[in-house]
Amino acid sequence: MSKHNSVAFTGNLVGEIKLSTTSGGKPVTYGRLAVDLLGPENVKTGTLWLGLTAYGQGAAQLAGFARGARVAIEGKLDAPSVYTDAQGTPQASLRVVTFAVSAAPLPVQPAPAPTTTPVMAGAGAAFAEDDSNDPF
Repeated sequence: MSKHNSVAFTGNLVGEIKLSTTSGGKPVTYGRLAVDLLGPENVKTGTLWLGLTAYGQGAAQLAGFARGARVAIEGKLDAPSVYTDAQGTPQASLRVVTFAVSAAPLPVQPAPAPTTTPVMAGAGAAFAEDDSNDPF
């Protein structure tokens, strides 16, 4: 992959993966990726939606995954385009020409804070031995 305009994202595939061929008969696969945007302390602040286009080996890799799969992709960012949504508002659209797709592990969830069980006062007294007659 080129050192210029290289991107890597990890996210979940949304929608169905669409298989097609170019006019020259080469395989091409289309998909969409939802990437969590994280702020301070890894708190989710939003979602970045990316269109994916994969050719050749990348097309075969992308076609091997189903909707909802968590994947890592590598590729190059295509020129952004603008479309008009259902409400008539212009929206930016980002597309990644994908070179490699692989399964990605689920994000690590922070472990819950340990809890302590309070000890009742005097709970050990019921097990205390009477050593008043103990010669030692």
